[in-house]
This record gives sequence, structure tokens and C-alpha cells, in this order.
Amino acid sequence: MTSHNHICTNPENHANHICSLKKRGEQEKITAATENPRFYCLFCAARVAESTSVCQPMPIG
Repeated sequence: MTSHNHICTNPENHANHICSLKKRGEQEKITAATENPRFYCLFCAARVAESTSVCQPMPIG
């Protein structure tokens, strides 16, 4: 059972989202995904380079 109570807009790629990477402790992938952020997640506020890296992406700015 998941501890998240949100809707992921890209569930088929959820294993590669920042929230999943953090749970697994994959720091290298997190660092790569967060360089030069252009998007943020409405759910967790993570800032990422690609919209596919978070559950609910929104452009920064």
C-alpha cells in the first residue's frame, strides 16, 4: 500500500520520479534529474529539469 494520497499524471513512469528515487536512495539519479530545473511538482515541490521526473509537473516561472 502506498503512503501517497495524490494523483500521479504519469504513473507508468512513477519509478523514475523524484519521490520514488528518494525512497530508494538513488542520489546520483536525483542529482542528475535536478540540475537546471525547469519544472516543479505540485505535490512535493521538487524542482527538476524534465516534467517526466515528477508526479504533478508545472513549469517554473
